[in-house]
Order: sequence, then structure tokens, then C-alpha cells
Amino acid sequence: MRGPETMNTLQSNETRTGIKPTTLTDSLRLQSDIELLSNSRVTTTLTVKNAGPYGIWFTPQFCPEGTFANGFNIKYQHPKGPGADSTALNAISLQCADKNGGQQKEHRLVQSAAGHKGRWIGDVFCPKGKDGPLFLQRFALRMQTKKHAGDETMANEVQFSCRDLHWIHHPHKLVRPIAEVKGEYGKWSKKCPKGSAICGIQTRIGSHLSKGDNTALNDVRFFCSDSTLK
Repeated sequence: MRGPETMNTLQSNETRTGIKPTTLTDSLRLQSDIELLSNSRVTTTLTVKNAGPYGIWFTPQFCPEGTFANGFNIKYQHPKGPGADSTALNAISLQCADKNGGQQKEHRLVQSAAGHKGRWIGDVFCPKGKDGPLFLQRFALRMQTKKHAGDETMANEVQFSCRDLHWIHHPHKLVRPIAEVKGEYGKWSKKCPKGSAICGIQTRIGSHLSKGDNTALNDVRFFCSDSTLK
């Protein structure tokens, strides 16, 4: 199983970008918590190969125990016009429900870290299945890796595939469409195994520059949890 990045990588990224998400003591404690979670709860880590290279990985966040992601929201900065620095996708948050579809009223913002700009667009949810609720199973990123009018934005949009835990029905694509969004989608990540669904998120955020080209969200990982684990 491939888990979150080691502390050495987190520290080297911090040195390159100048961002310090936590103290070293807190980071070591959090990494220990993540490894414990990975051993007991996380069964699979979902990644894509077309993500951006800038920024550092921040601490993952997870749905409450026994719940899984059945919807999401995005924080997005729309283009400002020619010559302006736009950042597009700044953050992704998850909405969580139990395996019977009961929506969680607490812990609403499961998001790891977020870029400085943009606004939350609004939650979108997997449709209701005939034989049970649907949950997020895999994802893909739309990336703008080439500069458009001198502005590089990296991650511009995310889409998910929804499916029931027992794979009775065909997957349903879930996306929060953005008008005139730039870039192209890469290949889908692998799927959460049968009986599991996405339960957590970790984001890689580019450092915020007072002058220069900001890119905000560059990469994201999602973690799967088995619905049969107690």
C-alpha cells in the first residue's frame, strides 16, 4: 500500500517553498497519526500522473470513522482577464455519509489545505442508487500545464466516479462544471476496491507569492477505506 509522503519529503518541500504548515513536533505527531490510520483504516491511495510539481503536501483529513465521501465542493478563482494572475482550483472538500447514506452534519469541511484565493462554488452529490447509496470511487484532474497568456494555473477541475459499495450498478460521473475552464483531463486514477470508497484527502498547494505566477492546488491524493472494517 502506498501511503502519504514521508517526513523527509515534507521537510524538503518546505525548504524549497518557504511554507511551514506545522512545527516539526506537530508534523512528527501528525505523521505518526497518519501511519496509524493507514495501517488500520486506509486500504488504498488514489493518485494521478498528470498533476503539477509545485508546492508541498499538507496534512490529510478524513471523514469521521464509519463514513465515506458521497459528494464534494471546490474552491475556485475565475480568470480575471488578460495578464492577470489566476489560480483556478484552490481547494477540494469532501462531504461524508455513513454506508446507509446518512449525511454527516458535523465535520463538514474535510479538505486538507486550501489556496488563498477564490470562493466555494457549492456542494454536489452522487445520485441516489436504487439498491443503496453511491460513494466516490476514483477521480481525474483537468490540468493546464502550459501557460495561457503568461499565466500557469495547474489544476483547474476535478471529476469523480460514483458507485455503490457492492458494484451492483455502473459508475456515475460526478463533476462541478466550470464555464470556459482551461486544460485537459488526464487518465482516471485506479478505483477503490470493491466494498470500499474514498474517505480522505491530501492536497499539494503551491506557495502564495505576492508577485509572480501563483498556481494554488497542484496535486491531490484520495484515500479509500473498507466499509467492512470496524
